[in-house]
Amino acid sequence: MRSFLLVNSETAGWIAQARLAPADALILAVRADPNSLPALMMDLRQAKQNRKIFVAISALTDPNIAHELDCIMSAAPDGIVLPKSLAGRDVQHLSAKLSVAEAENGLVDGATQILAMAANSGHAIFGLSSYAATSARLCGLTWDQNALAQNIGADPLAAPVDVARAMLIFAAAAAQVQAVDGAELNTLDAKSFRTVCEQAKRNGFTGKIARTVEDVAIINDVFADH
Repeated sequence: MRSFLLVNSETAGWIAQARLAPADALILAVRADPNSLPALMMDLRQAKQNRKIFVAISALTDPNIAHELDCIMSAAPDGIVLPKSLAGRDVQHLSAKLSVAEAENGLVDGATQILAMAANSGHAIFGLSSYAATSARLCGLTWDQNALAQNIGADPLAAPVDVARAMLIFAAAAAQVQAVDGAELNTLDAKSFRTVCEQAKRNGFTGKIARTVEDVAIINDVFADH
């Protein structure tokens, strides 16, 4: 998967654009009312059937996580984005919940993949070595450069953030999964965004998260040989 498009699932116009976007995968955020997600997921899947649907859930400690997963898993998502993951044990925790949900919904055990947001805090950096051999569901590691910088009180371009980027790529290689570069904080013009994608590819990332439909085509082109 080269391109992951973030979809604002509460904006009708944005959903209309996302229906036919050439992204390899869509990432839906959980709505205020997760009961509406299954119908939306079905609509997006019918519009473009060779594309994967991921859902970014709330933290595993959220009191509503059980209800969220019940709603999401009834629509058989291709994957779950795990936010604020601190170590491989969080992937294992989610994997156990998914096994139960798959059984309850008549889905194949292990069919639901996990993309872990694994480097968004100083704490999380020290857990990166623990993702190898945690779960066959794990398909990739990603991060939010700006969230990490804010957490450690650094500039997003500072040296500690560069170290975290490298550690995430090493961790993904050790776990034999994709290293997916996170979304940019701000919208860039096409030339600047291509430059960012090319740098990400040189660094070792094999895909990237997009905020706009226009950015998807650039990601697909830059990462075409992955």
